[in-house]
Amino acid sequence: MDKSSSKTTFRFFPNLKDTYNVKNISPENTKKYSFESANKNLITDEKFPQKKAVMADVDNARILGDSNVILNKDSNACVESIVFNPNVENKVFGSNYLDYFKFENGENKFLSSKNNYFNEAIFIGSNLNFGHWLHNNLAKLIFFDDGEIELPIVINENTPKKYVECLKLIGIKEKNIIYLKAGEVSFFNKLYIPMMPWHVDYEGTLWWIPNSFKTLRKYFAIDRLDHKKELKIFISRNDTTHRRVENEDKIFNELEKMGFIRIIPSKLSIIEQVDLAGRASVVISPCGANSFLFLFMQDSAKLIELSPPHVTMDVTGMFAKKCNLDFRQVIGELSSTENKDPFSLPDSWFIEKNIDRKYVHDHVEFEQSDYNIDLNLILQELNDA
Repeated sequence: MDKSSSKTTFRFFPNLKDTYNVKNISPENTKKYSFESANKNLITDEKFPQKKAVMADVDNARILGDSNVILNKDSNACVESIVFNPNVENKVFGSNYLDYFKFENGENKFLSSKNNYFNEAIFIGSNLNFGHWLHNNLAKLIFFDDGEIELPIVINENTPKKYVECLKLIGIKEKNIIYLKAGEVSFFNKLYIPMMPWHVDYEGTLWWIPNSFKTLRKYFAIDRLDHKKELKIFISRNDTTHRRVENEDKIFNELEKMGFIRIIPSKLSIIEQVDLAGRASVVISPCGANSFLFLFMQDSAKLIELSPPHVTMDVTGMFAKKCNLDFRQVIGELSSTENKDPFSLPDSWFIEKNIDRKYVHDHVEFEQSDYNIDLNLILQELNDA
């Protein structure tokens, strides 16, 4: 540990191969781990452009703060395929980045007051959204043999404790977790950097590995569940500030008569979420990170997603079907009387919790208006075998 202050100047390169030592995932897994484009038209036609899954390893690596900026020995970095969206600054630079990253006169600089030193580790990073955490970050571990996962895992210090539970559930011990802190530089003799199994490239194409879901389900032992599918679950978004089902209470009052229970995932541990979802015959969930509870559901269980009219976030169905679930979607209507266009700005900006307001320009999201759902459409899906 070194507490001396320092300034690091670095450059971005567009390609992983130009920046790090890159290798394809083991030959026997090349087909299993092929990326497919999630372009809907291509999926409909069942004609997928593909690319191979790769892993970068870096000798004498440096990670700047709690970001995804990983420097090689020449102070060059690349974020291609290792962040969810390289075109969104906070996805690249992490939390509070304006305090530490300076971009001026054509130079990229990072200001720090402390250095940390480690040997070998695996970088997976973090995300405050549970769905992204599962399928962008945790899912990076599917590329490793069990023995290799004994290496320390690198995540961000602000990773919610419940998300860290996921690591512990799949056998990662607390002593083998390295937490990155904003404003500090972490040095590694060797750092392994898997690609994200679900990510957007510079051109805006969404790529994914369908088998990542199957592997994650094995990690959580979903394939070994012997629970009876006896629960009917309604997931609430009443504790959020955006994209809520405005008539949720009215809907649940009717569903409760049919034996549904209502849960708020944010108030449950990961173990509790795995247990409840694993015993569910049907889950009704508003669109959002909460719907990713589907990862823990047994094969053939029914997932009904309640959704505002949108396009950009319409991925749950593709993913749930790869988990062998019976997926249905019910589209609602935006609540606003002033704005009925789902592709224009919502009525009010949404700012993520615990984010300094000076970063609001990076956290504004489209399609976040509250909406209403027709109960009869839900009942129709429930009755459709």
